[in-house]
Amino acid sequence: MVVICTLPQLIKIIRTRQVRDISLPFWILMTAGLLFQLPYAASIKDPVYCTGVALSFCFSLITLLFVWRLK
Repeated sequence: MVVICTLPQLIKIIRTRQVRDISLPFWILMTAGLLFQLPYAASIKDPVYCTGVALSFCFSLITLLFVWRLK
């Protein structure tokens, strides 16, 4: 569920090229939190969890870059 929760926002940003109402601090914190979660996910050696965290991090990072660039 966490993996796909960022996709609607990312798709809307890509389609509309508008980030006026998007919170930059939220996406910074979200991306940082997922970045810190990656080593833990790798250490427990659960491929499903690791893949989910990695995908969530990628989607969040892409969204953050769009928000940063378009604001």
